[in-house]
Amino acid sequence: MSGGCWEGEILAVGPEGPTTDRLLNALLGEGIKAHHSPFTKIVPTPERVQKQFQPPYSISVFCSAHAVSSFSSLLKENAINFSHLGELIAQGPTTATALTQLLSSLGIKGATIHQICNPPYSSPQIFDLICGLVQGEWKEEKMAVFQSDKGVDFLLSQGREKGADCHSIHCYTTCPITYPPSSLPLCEFVIISSLQQLSLWTSFIHSNTKSPDDSLEPKQYQQTKVIATSQRILSEAEKGNFSCLLSPSHDAESFVSLLKSFHMANLSSFIFVFENEGADKEGVEHLILADGGEITRRYEKGLSGFAAQVTDKALGDIAENKAKYHLKYFEADGRVTAFAGSLK
Repeated sequence: MSGGCWEGEILAVGPEGPTTDRLLNALLGEGIKAHHSPFTKIVPTPERVQKQFQPPYSISVFCSAHAVSSFSSLLKENAINFSHLGELIAQGPTTATALTQLLSSLGIKGATIHQICNPPYSSPQIFDLICGLVQGEWKEEKMAVFQSDKGVDFLLSQGREKGADCHSIHCYTTCPITYPPSSLPLCEFVIISSLQQLSLWTSFIHSNTKSPDDSLEPKQYQQTKVIATSQRILSEAEKGNFSCLLSPSHDAESFVSLLKSFHMANLSSFIFVFENEGADKEGVEHLILADGGEITRRYEKGLSGFAAQVTDKALGDIAENKAKYHLKYFEADGRVTAFAGSLK
C-alpha cells in the first residue's frame, strides 16, 4: 500500500507500548496518517512514585504537562528532591513550557531544558541528544522518565540497549484530561479499549473545547467510527449513538460481528489491530476477506492460535476482495499485529 492509496486516518486511544509503537511506526512508514491519544486518568500515589525514585539521576525526561503538574505536587510533599534530577528533557513544547513555569515558580534559575519531539518518537533525535548529554558511555548513567501514560516503553528499551540504567516514574495527574489534543485532525476511526476511555472520549465530544484556529469542534468527532475492543464497550458506545465496529481483539464471534459491520457499511478503508500475541496471517486473511461466508472456525488461545477452513464460496469472496482493496499486513515476530486495506 502506498501513501496515496489511503484515504482515512487512524486514531489509537489508550495505553501505548511496544506493539503500539511498532504499529504507528509501520503506518507512518507507509505514508498512512496515524495518531495516538493516550487517555489516562489515575489518582497519583506519592508513595509509589517515591518507591520508584532512585536518585541521583544524570537525565530526567518529562513526557507530558500532566506529569509536570503531578511532579510539582510531589515536590511540595517532599516526595522528590529537584536537585537529584540532573539534565532536564521535556517532550514537546507544551511540556517544556510547563516545566519552565515550574522552575520559575520554584525560583530556580539557570537550568537548561532540552526539548524533544512529541510521539511518535524520533529515536535518532532522542538518542543524539541524550548521548550528547552524557558524553560517552552509559554504564554509570541513570535516567528517570516521568510520565502520565505508558508511552515511553520504546524510549526505555532503547536506553537500556545502550547500557543506561533507566527508571520509569509513573507520575499521574488528578486534573481533568482533555484528549485528544485540539490540534488532532478528524479521523475515520477511533479505537477504544476501556469504558474509562469511552467515558473520556464522550466527555470530549460534548465539551466546548475548540482548536486554536476554531476550525474544529469536538462535536465533529461524533461521526468518527468507534472500534470497540469488547462487546461491553460496544454496547455502551452504541448507547451514545456512535457508529460502532467491534475489534477482533478477543474472540471469533467478534470477528464475524466486525466483518458484517464492515461490509454492510462498505467502508472506503479499514484497519484491524490485534492485541496480545498477534494473529495467524492465513487465518486473518480468511476471516476478514471472506466476509464471514460459510467459514467453520477452530479457535485456540484467543487470537494467537485460530485456524479456518473455507468453502468455495469463501474462497471466491477472498479473491473478490483481494481485487477490490489495497491490502497491507503489519507483522512482528512472525505474527500479524495489524491488517489494513483501502479501496483501489
